[in-house]
Amino acid sequence: MPFVAHSAPSIRSTPAESKPSLLVRSARTIIQARTRMYLEAITDPTTGRIDPELEQRVLHLMAL
Repeated sequence: MPFVAHSAPSIRSTPAESKPSLLVRSARTIIQARTRMYLEAITDPTTGRIDPELEQRVLHLMAL
């Protein structure tokens, strides 16, 4: 019977393969949602461009 050298699969996962923790995933979800809401709030629906005047008002309201 021939001897075949097998590399054992790694039990540990590498950082690139590991899943982020619940806290990290929650924080990312909240940040992404806030970013989407902010961009929707400052974008002019007719032109699709950011309205600088509206952006200043939104930023002011967010700071309160």
